[in-house]
Amino acid sequence: MRILLPPSEGKTAATHGPACDPAALSFHEQLSAVRARQWRLQPVATTRCPSAPAHSVYSGVLYAALNYPSLRAAARTRADRSIVIISALFGALRLTDEIPAYKATMSSSLWRTAVTEALDADPHEVVVDCRSSTYAGVYTPPANRTVAVRVFKQSGRQRTVITHMSKHYRGLVARALVMSARTPRTPEAVAHLVSQDWQCELSEPSGRNPWLLDVIVKE
Repeated sequence: MRILLPPSEGKTAATHGPACDPAALSFHEQLSAVRARQWRLQPVATTRCPSAPAHSVYSGVLYAALNYPSLRAAARTRADRSIVIISALFGALRLTDEIPAYKATMSSSLWRTAVTEALDADPHEVVVDCRSSTYAGVYTPPANRTVAVRVFKQSGRQRTVITHMSKHYRGLVARALVMSARTPRTPEAVAHLVSQDWQCELSEPSGRNPWLLDVIVKE
């Protein structure tokens, strides 16, 4: 299983520690050339400031809901292995990669080829896509094994899309997936696991569109 997350706009800068070494980050072989270009464009203060694990630098509502520090050891291991963060500055990261707090604007065209090469290695694993639209254009995993998570609010018979707080629920979905001792290997298995906590509706892929997992939050 692979879980795709966006970064967060909110970041907590490390107060001590070594500066980031881009060569030490995950997916270095595939992403090094584009990372070097982006790194050169960063202010000197960013490239020299202390770095910390991505899970502690990203501090928005999604990562607060994921609550990585509270995970037990086995769940942390699953999170470290399965979660990939799409980043405007680094392309793709894992939670344990040491990075600085930074500001960068996502360019899908800049990263698309390199990130696709980095992430398309396993043609069989199920992909759970919890990204926002800004980061979805960087990488398009095969539709037949991808589950895109959407969040809706149910009030009576009316159902509406949740915007900002969808990040919170996507963080909770990612947390539920890595806390499960049994790794889901199909879209149906993902839906079954998530449905233990929320009402869900799974729709099969259509054309180039992935499976859709609608998480319904009732008021």
